[in-house]
Amino acid sequence: FVGSEKNSVLSRPDDLLKVHQMESNLKALAKSGQILNPAILAQEVDRLLGLPEAQDMIRRLFKESYGYDHFDPFNYSPAFLEGIDPSNLQKAMVQEMDRYFVDTVLTKGGTFRDLMTSQNANITDSNLAKVYGMSSAPGPTTLSAERTGFLNRAAFLAKRSGNYTSPVKRGLAVLENVLCQTIGNPPPNAPTSVSETQLISQYQTTRERYTHLSQNPGTSCLFCHSRMNSLGYAFEGFDSLGRSRSMEKIYTTATGTAVTSLPIDTQSIIPDLRPSLTTIRDSRELATDLADNDRAMMCFISKLKKFEARTNSTDADGCQLNSSLKSLYGAAGNQGTVRDAIKNLILSSDFKIWSY
Repeated sequence: FVGSEKNSVLSRPDDLLKVHQMESNLKALAKSGQILNPAILAQEVDRLLGLPEAQDMIRRLFKESYGYDHFDPFNYSPAFLEGIDPSNLQKAMVQEMDRYFVDTVLTKGGTFRDLMTSQNANITDSNLAKVYGMSSAPGPTTLSAERTGFLNRAAFLAKRSGNYTSPVKRGLAVLENVLCQTIGNPPPNAPTSVSETQLISQYQTTRERYTHLSQNPGTSCLFCHSRMNSLGYAFEGFDSLGRSRSMEKIYTTATGTAVTSLPIDTQSIIPDLRPSLTTIRDSRELATDLADNDRAMMCFISKLKKFEARTNSTDADGCQLNSSLKSLYGAAGNQGTVRDAIKNLILSSDFKIWSY
């Protein structure tokens, strides 16, 4: 479970030697039967989670859970980039998220609420610093309030290459990866792209274009897109590279230069999050709501179980999932740590009888 996957980053001889020793110690405890002692097992889990190798496990867990390492190839006009070099930017974005999850879960012993709301960051790339509005890479830092949690970081926001955002891709990422809700395939008559001609000629924002297209009476898009778009619109306070904005620049198709700017709208009503149909003001408020959302927390635990078992959970896993979820919920309004939820899963009776 910790640092032993074939795709692990462990490759140096001394790393492999440590893993071999770690496995030998566990096998000795298993052979003697001591590993079945709950106290000894808990002690071993704490020891393993304290090793550097556990950091690789955390990175893989959250990559698989939230897909923050998946991007379209970056393709922006020079006028849009404003001096930012995108050559190694995707790598820098992923590394920032890697450090964020390792620091929040293992170093700080953070909760699910912390994952969704922390402003801590470690920015070591100068071009990523420019995306965040910084003149230089500060290293460990506290970001502005608009960067609440991992959903408001560049790796999540840069889901669509090009000068314009995709509320659909951003909304779908939240719906599928954070809430574990499925949408299904689009109907055969659904448009595969949104033309920029209308945006430029009529000076419409991206939100206005997507709203108009989703409500087209000649398609059956409205039901699904009302769910995806409503989540995606909350992130319109960031451009397609993840830079904060209050105005959306409209670019010509031929030269990629800006011809005008229009005010953006981040307010939305999200039935999947607030059944009462109250308004979400922006992505910061969305992240804060998700921090205590039952569906989001259950989704994370199901992804944790999938990571551990390498297959989707079933009804038979209910007791194990509920126990880990209870640990994540905590008590008296104080959430338990993500680390404890992981530990709870490993200490469960189901984990002891797991076979590959």
